[in-house]
Amino acid sequence: LFSEITAAQERDGQRRHLVYTTGISSYGRTGVALMDENTPGNAESPIGFRFELERELAASGIDHTVVRPGFLYGGPATTSMTGQWFAEAEAGKPVFYGDVTKRWSWVHVDDLADAYVRILGNPTAVAGETFVIADDQRLTALDMQRAAVRATGRTQDIGLESAEAGGMMQLAADQDELVDSRKAHRLLGWRPRHTSFTDAPDRHYRAWKASQPRT
Repeated sequence: LFSEITAAQERDGQRRHLVYTTGISSYGRTGVALMDENTPGNAESPIGFRFELERELAASGIDHTVVRPGFLYGGPATTSMTGQWFAEAEAGKPVFYGDVTKRWSWVHVDDLADAYVRILGNPTAVAGETFVIADDQRLTALDMQRAAVRATGRTQDIGLESAEAGGMMQLAADQDELVDSRKAHRLLGWRPRHTSFTDAPDRHYRAWKASQPRT
């Protein structure tokens, strides 16, 4: 991607501004209670390579801003953990992977979109900057999944499995991942309009359900 952007700029002389998105699971196990843009990532994280890619981008000379969102929810939830929870509940096989006490920071997809709009509204002002984008909810991931299951109308118990059983992404996220978005508040004027997935899980379930292919 970086080499293609560089080549395109050399061909047409037009500068691009790349909003490069990674995610808070890139940090891995840091031992830091509340992480921010300056928290070093753990190189042993299964997706810790994303920090190396951020460094490659910085060295490339491409105008850019890095965005590290929290866990997404809302809308179709196509790649969201909440979408996975809804699907498992409907199939009658909800499973929680890993540490039952872990907590993650989240962000509604529309709030993340608002952050992109703010960045691209004045990209020069935030060139080279990194932003963590998440709201302030602090529920355990298991409590979030319980809310998702209830929203589907199912009442079955949630099974417990190891993080390894869930695959690389579950393993990468098997720890507290709580972040502080004050830099985005200060420099972008960004504030989440949606406070928590658990405020309206039924609505989020209906949005996900409406996006599913009809059979």
